[in-house]
Amino acid sequence: MIGGIVITGLILIGLTAGVSKIVKSSKPTLSKENIPPRLGILDHALFEPLVDKLNAALPDDYIQQVRQRFLQENPKLSEDEFEWRLFE
Repeated sequence: MIGGIVITGLILIGLTAGVSKIVKSSKPTLSKENIPPRLGILDHALFEPLVDKLNAALPDDYIQQVRQRFLQENPKLSEDEFEWRLFE
């Protein structure tokens, strides 16, 4: 009786560990190569001047400083994660 309970417990622990590993490995990873160009705006849309203004609004030096501070304050996050958050 006790042996059956122990075996059942071990099986449940194994199943739980397996399911949690599958869930963690199926989480999509963000890659800055997947960020849409031109903010994802379609070519035939008339937003080109607005996109240019938005891109010019934050100098590259400023974005580099923000990136460095973000990565220092969030060491578990990647540079790709920063790029996606900046895009959003």
